[in-house]
Amino acid sequence: MRSARMMFRPPTDYYCEALAPLDEQLCDLIAKRKEVSGNNPGFPGIDRISTWCQRCGLNEQTLLAVFSNLYNEDRFQPLPLPEGFRRLIPIAKFVKMDNAVYAVTHMKQYTNLSVVSLEISLEIIFGYILITSFHKTTIVNVQSYEAGGAPYDEKPLRCER
Repeated sequence: MRSARMMFRPPTDYYCEALAPLDEQLCDLIAKRKEVSGNNPGFPGIDRISTWCQRCGLNEQTLLAVFSNLYNEDRFQPLPLPEGFRRLIPIAKFVKMDNAVYAVTHMKQYTNLSVVSLEISLEIIFGYILITSFHKTTIVNVQSYEAGGAPYDEKPLRCER
């Protein structure tokens, strides 16, 4: 199955080459961490992170962000690309909750997955700014129809803006 990488632009073109051996060690340690945990690391307690930050002179928010990204690594896997368009199914269902309207407008079925289109309209006023809407597309049902899987039997993998 083909997949697409998420777009990423480094914040700068500069890189201190003296850091390359250390960065390689970081990568080796992350791989070893995944292996030791059986790819199920959990999350270190806040007290432990605070102790490490004090001992190493690190910013607690930075370390929390690092461990959050390690914990949520599955969110960064490449998205599968749809193959073999089958049909477009109009849905046009919505629900209003609090200050938001959630609308599932349609679904596109492909031979290897389905794509559900979700629109969220928010009515929240920040000062004089009114945020009105944004659009998400969720890939669901990633399976092979040839393998006999039933449609709609898997949870959404991830949302894309």
